[in-house]
Amino acid sequence: QLGQGSSFATMGSSSGSMASAPMRADTRTLHFDDANQKKDRPFFCWDCCAVTIEAPEIVEDGRGRTRRGLACLLEELFNLQDLNSNGLLEESELIELNEFIAVLHYGTDFDRDLLEKKFRNIFRQNLDAHGRPVAFPTFLQHMTKVLSDYDPDAAAQEMIVEQFIAEAQLARRLAEEKSADKSVKDWSVFGGA
Repeated sequence: QLGQGSSFATMGSSSGSMASAPMRADTRTLHFDDANQKKDRPFFCWDCCAVTIEAPEIVEDGRGRTRRGLACLLEELFNLQDLNSNGLLEESELIELNEFIAVLHYGTDFDRDLLEKKFRNIFRQNLDAHGRPVAFPTFLQHMTKVLSDYDPDAAAQEMIVEQFIAEAQLARRLAEEKSADKSVKDWSVFGGA
């Protein structure tokens, strides 16, 4: 299906400045009086669009503890993968971030062509057949299905996404370091030949 290990779900251009990209989404509860919108529903906002999300930001786990909901975690993952912070996940962002994740896991000894082919196929088979950028609702729908197929337990799904977030955060830091150091022309500074 989508590959081995955790990298199959890490999606997120080689253009734009990664240093200025937000590390968290702008989440707010908006209040609408409009007849078409219910009041006090959570919305996730990017610039001029708002997407209704049914899951609350904080949920009760049944044991008196609270945790963030799956939709909030997936939104954070989406924003980490949106390297140029334009509110869309691009095929090139998915490939680039997963290159950095591969460096974290294997050093620089990995097949870049194979990785690019794998994640291009994942993007085109699951998000957009033509490789066009996608917005969060498309990503949310896809990831919800992937996680449900992988493990039906909601708490397990959240832990899986938290791991993806941790990897994406490390990969972004590595990407930012490489981007900030203009003298880096190859991967050798990250432990490879």
